[in-house]
Amino acid sequence: MTFKQPDEEIGTLLKKQILLVDQYYKLQKPNKGLLIYSALYHLIYLLDEYLSVEKKDQLELKSEKNKRRITSIVNYIDNNYQEDLTIEHLSEVFQLSKGYISKLFKDNLDITIKTYISQVRAKQVKQALLTSDLPLIDLSMMYGFPNVKSMTKVFKELYHCTPHQYRLKYR
Repeated sequence: MTFKQPDEEIGTLLKKQILLVDQYYKLQKPNKGLLIYSALYHLIYLLDEYLSVEKKDQLELKSEKNKRRITSIVNYIDNNYQEDLTIEHLSEVFQLSKGYISKLFKDNLDITIKTYISQVRAKQVKQALLTSDLPLIDLSMMYGFPNVKSMTKVFKELYHCTPHQYRLKYR
């Protein structure tokens, strides 16, 4: 798999984060490990976000004709996952019928819009679990889930553990 050069903004952020890790490493403080870990987690987050953008740019659709439309929908979802995103809302935003937008998404990406939205939200929760001590109920609301139960169900399907188990294991 080949990657395009990161745009200037993400490249600058990555360089700054790497330099920050180096600066923390050179510190003469007993708790510098915490600073290094936090900077590394942020670096991983930036890389994950950059690679996610790369995947969207390289969508392999069954129909090249729909690539621009699907990419717009995916980008909209990725930028508005905290909102109450429904097929009705997306059909209004993109001025397409509910049936057509659902079929367009499913036929070209082999996933439903609802599933994609849930996956985007779960990915955001996963990152927050590593960097935040907020209760699960707050995270579920913050990242667009209607409740903790629905967040836990999606999270468990994707990552094979509950959000609480994930937080305990990886923090």
